[in-house]
Amino acid sequence: MGTYLVADMALLRTLSSHAGIADILCGSLTQAERQQIRNVLPPALTLTKTQATQLGPLTRAFHLNLLAMGLLASVVGLFIFYQAISLSMTQRQPLVGALRQLGVDGRQLSGVMLAEILVWVVLGVMSGNVLGLMLANQLLPAVATTLSDLYGADIDLVMHWQWQWGLASLLLAILGAMMASAWPLVRLLNTSPGRLSQRMTLIRGTHQEYAVQAIIAILLGVTAWGVSYWESSQWQGFTLIALTMLSAALALPYACGWLFHTLARGYAGARWRWFFTDAAASLSYRGVAAMAFMLAVSAHIGMETMVGSFRTSTETWLQQRLAADVYVRPGNALLPRIESWLEQQEDVSQFWATYRRELVAPQGRLEVLSVGDRALEKQSLAVKSAQPQYWSQLHQQRAVLLSESLAAKFDVSVGEMVNLPAPMGERWHVAGIYYDYGNPYGQLVVSTHSEAGEWLAQGRPSLAVVLDKEAPSDHFVDQMNTRFSLSNGQVQNQADIMRYAMRIFDRTFTVTESLCVLMLIVAISGLFFATLATELSRQRQYSLLRYLGLSGRELIALGGGQVGDPWVSQCLIAIPLGLVLASMLIHVVLKASFGWTMTMNFFPMTYATTISLSMLALMVAGAWPVYRMLKRTAAASLRDAQ
Repeated sequence: MGTYLVADMALLRTLSSHAGIADILCGSLTQAERQQIRNVLPPALTLTKTQATQLGPLTRAFHLNLLAMGLLASVVGLFIFYQAISLSMTQRQPLVGALRQLGVDGRQLSGVMLAEILVWVVLGVMSGNVLGLMLANQLLPAVATTLSDLYGADIDLVMHWQWQWGLASLLLAILGAMMASAWPLVRLLNTSPGRLSQRMTLIRGTHQEYAVQAIIAILLGVTAWGVSYWESSQWQGFTLIALTMLSAALALPYACGWLFHTLARGYAGARWRWFFTDAAASLSYRGVAAMAFMLAVSAHIGMETMVGSFRTSTETWLQQRLAADVYVRPGNALLPRIESWLEQQEDVSQFWATYRRELVAPQGRLEVLSVGDRALEKQSLAVKSAQPQYWSQLHQQRAVLLSESLAAKFDVSVGEMVNLPAPMGERWHVAGIYYDYGNPYGQLVVSTHSEAGEWLAQGRPSLAVVLDKEAPSDHFVDQMNTRFSLSNGQVQNQADIMRYAMRIFDRTFTVTESLCVLMLIVAISGLFFATLATELSRQRQYSLLRYLGLSGRELIALGGGQVGDPWVSQCLIAIPLGLVLASMLIHVVLKASFGWTMTMNFFPMTYATTISLSMLALMVAGAWPVYRMLKRTAAASLRDAQ
C-alpha cells in the first residue's frame, strides 16, 4: 500500500507508546462542524486543520517544473544528436562523392541513410525506456516519501510501464531525429560530388550557417525582450527562459569564431596565428556540441543557484521564525492549566500564546495570527519590507502585517490600506510585509491589543516556550507529554522541526538535481566524443606538425588548448547565462507560482567544481589522440593518417 503499513491494533499497542489511537483524520468539514467537534472534545484533545496545501496545485507545479527540465534536456539531446549526425555526414563526404560519381542518385543515398537513422532511433528509444524506468525506480522512493510527509499522499512504489509512454517517446525521438538530421543530409546531397572530397567545403558552409544562426539569435533576443513585458505568469517565465537560452546558444559558434579570427589577426607569430585560425575552423566540427554543452552547464548552474538560494532562504527563515525552543498546540480548555504549570517551572524563561482564526475572502482563505509586543515575537517575523515604526504602529494603531503572498493577492504594498472581510472590517493600514514560506494560503498578523484581539482569542491557541540555556528541550517535551497526556504532534521541539523541515526540503529537490546532473553528464559525454572523433580525424595534420619540429609537449598542449579555448568562451557565457536563468526562475516563475520571492545567493565553489570537471573531460578528449600518436613513430603516424 505504498508508504503505509496496516497492522492489527493489538500489535500497534505493543510497538507504540500510545495507549490507544493517537490521531483521528477527518475529511472536509464546514466551520460549524469543526466548532461542534471542538465543543465535545475532552481537554487533552484538540482539532487542528492541516497546514498543507491541496495536492493538486503543487502536483501541477511539480509536473510543470519537470516538464521544463525535460524539454531542456531534450533540446540538449537534439544538439548532441545533430552534432553526431553532422560529423558522421562529414566523415562520409569522400564515400558519398565517389558513389554519386558512380551513378547512385540522391534518393537511394537518402533512403539508406534514413533507414540507418531509423534503426538508431528505435535502439535509442528501447534503451531510453529501459534506462528511464531504472532512473524513475531509483527516484520514486524519495518523491513518494516527500509527498507522504508533506501531504499524506499514498504513492505506489511499484513502477508500471505504460505503452503510451513508449509511443510518446518514439514519436518524440522520430521528430527530434528528423529535426536534427534533415539539414546535414540535405547539405550533403546538395553538394556537388567534386567538392565533397574537399574538407574546406564544410568549413565554408558552417561559417555561413553560424552567421544565419546569429541573426536568428538576435531575433529571439528581441522577442524575449518583448515577452518580458507580458503579464507575469508561469508560462511567461518559461517562455522567457527558453528564448533567452536558445538565443545565447545560437549566437555562441559565431561569437567564438569571430573571437578566434580576431585573436589570429592580432598575433604576428605564425604559430599563434595558425593556432587560433585552426581553432576557428574546428568549430565546424564541434560547434553544435559546444552549444549543447553551454546549455547544459547554464542549466546546471541555474538550478544549483536556485536550489541553493531556496535552501539558504528557507533555513534562515526557519531559524528566524522558530524563536522559541518548544511549541505546544493545546486545546482551548487545556490552555489555562498549561500556562499555570509553565509559570511554576524554573527552566522556563518566558512563554507566550498566539491565536489563529480563518476568514474567507474573494482572494481565498485567509489565516489571521495574533502577536504580542515581546522582542522575540518581533524577531520571529521575517520582515521583507516595512515602515520605520511598524512595530509600534502594529500595537497602537489599526494596522496589520501581511505575508508576501497575501500582499500579492490583495495587490497592496507597505503604507497602503487594505479591506478585510468581517469581522475584521475595512481600512486596515499595511505596516509591513513579511516572508512566509510555510503557509499554503495568505496569512496576516494583528496585535493582541487591537480591536480584533478579543475575536482572535476565541481561535486555535498555540504556545511558544523559551527555556533556559542549560535546560534540555527533549526532557521538557517528555515532561509535558506525561503531565498533560499530549501527543507528539501537539508538542514539538524546535530542533526536531528544523531537522524535519530541511530533510523534507533536501528530498524534494532530489529529482531536479538528479536530472540536472544527468543532463550535464550527457552534454559532457557528447562533447567529449565529438571532440575525440574530430581530433582522431586530424591525425595527418598532427603528424605533419611533428615533422615540422613541434615537440610532444607542444603537440599535447596544442590538442588540449584548442579544446580549452572554446571552453573558456563557453564558460564566459554559461556562468552569467546560468545566473540569469536562476534569476528568472526565482523572480518570475516562483513568484507567479507561489506568490513569494527569496534572496538570490551565489555559490562560487559549486560553480568552480562544475566547470573544472567539465574542463578536465574536454582537455582529456583533446590531448588523448595526440598522446596516442606520440607513442608511435612519426613515419607510422603519417602513413596511417593517409
